[in-house]
Amino acid sequence: MNKKLILKVIGLIMMIEAALLVVPLLLALFYHEHDWIYFLYTIIGSGVIGFVLYSLRCKKKTLHAQDGYFTVGLAWVVLAAVAAVPLCVSGYIPSYLDAIFETVSGFTTSGVTIMDDVEILSYSMQFWRIMTHWVGGMGILVFMLAISPVAGGGSAIHMLRAESPGPTTEKISPRISTTARYLYLIYIILTVLQVICLMITGLSAYHSTLIAFGTMATGGFSYSNASLAMLTVGQRNIVTVFMLLAGVNFALYFLAVTGKIKDAIKNEEFLWYAAIYVIGCVAMTISVCVRHVYDTVGDAIHRVTFTMAALITTTGYSCTNVDLWPWFAKHLILLLMFFGACAGSTAGGIKVSRVGIMIKSLRDSLHNLIHPRSVNRVRFNYKEVPHDVIRSVRFYFCLFIVLYAISMVIVSLDPKGDFITAFAAVDTTIGNNGIGLEGANGPFSGFAWYSKVVFIIDMLIGRLEIFPVIILLNSIITPAKNAGRAVIKEIRRHRV
Repeated sequence: MNKKLILKVIGLIMMIEAALLVVPLLLALFYHEHDWIYFLYTIIGSGVIGFVLYSLRCKKKTLHAQDGYFTVGLAWVVLAAVAAVPLCVSGYIPSYLDAIFETVSGFTTSGVTIMDDVEILSYSMQFWRIMTHWVGGMGILVFMLAISPVAGGGSAIHMLRAESPGPTTEKISPRISTTARYLYLIYIILTVLQVICLMITGLSAYHSTLIAFGTMATGGFSYSNASLAMLTVGQRNIVTVFMLLAGVNFALYFLAVTGKIKDAIKNEEFLWYAAIYVIGCVAMTISVCVRHVYDTVGDAIHRVTFTMAALITTTGYSCTNVDLWPWFAKHLILLLMFFGACAGSTAGGIKVSRVGIMIKSLRDSLHNLIHPRSVNRVRFNYKEVPHDVIRSVRFYFCLFIVLYAISMVIVSLDPKGDFITAFAAVDTTIGNNGIGLEGANGPFSGFAWYSKVVFIIDMLIGRLEIFPVIILLNSIITPAKNAGRAVIKEIRRHRV
């Protein structure tokens, strides 16, 4: 493992985060808030430590695949740890574990909160809290690669693959740095467009920016305890449109801009994504209308289309209490929370492409059982899916189920963790969704510390898609295990 180069990358990440913290610091000065001092302390600490690490000299300038996964996992932990400092030292979230929970939820775009009252936050602290969504949505490593590729020799693709959601990583340019710049340019343009649209409806620039950060990152943090219920119908419709846009593979926008609109529209994953959304909206609307949850059909359609967009894109915004919906709709919510949107988007979840490949792979396996001599090829998006991708998808599903089950068992030990609450809480964290049911429909402050640790790991697993987190945990546990064995061996030797 190239430890010096990994530390060098972490150093650059810490310096970038220090630079990003300047934004809420300036906002605190603008609003005459005392919180500027907490941002300044964090900027100095993160900047100095980052500079020292970045100054390390390393002869070997390449990272292997395992190094790339480890670097990404470690980078996200460091990001959350640094971002939690202002929230903790300011006293808004006194517990450092709770503060880390909040920032991990922010960076991973999960949108679940530990805070019982988010409206107590100052303008600058609220901005930083929701800004973590926007930074984590596209990925801080992608941003780093866009401005300053540190490692060479093909190392960048390992980090991009580890951070980019989906079974495969699409390059829209031969150079990774150019691909990263295109992705961020599209991300910024869509964010600015949403801010402008919301401001036209009368929302302030500050609040429009916060909502756009949460929408384009498919995060779900809000500056109000009521999420987005306080917005007008027109404003929520704008948010619905941009949530759906954020759930589309960003590479398709590049195709559309370069004149390949037909190729973008015919993309199979995009068609699956659109079909799931439409079918889900129809099923849920019928369900709530039959039970007369809302006074008018129009109100039901509006709230269902908004909730469904927040659900399938894993944004987690809400404008209604889904606990009042019939159980058919709630069961559908629990099912769709696993799916997520398109690969290459900012959404969490398993991803539509994985679901599609898995379904076609199972169909192919069933066909081979009936016709053993037949030779079939799994095709997705009009291309043959390589066998290693199919194997990776199956492995991902198996790991996902195992980790989900382990998390459920641990959370069930929590006094608050009845079956539905534990199921929904793990579902919303490992899927980076933010929409909860029963006991998980609200702040997570009531859970025990060990449940919070599980949720933090689950949120990282959901955003980084298991492998970087598993490699990071293994790299921490293995040396500790070896050291423990050495100590036991030494004790036995002295006894003899």
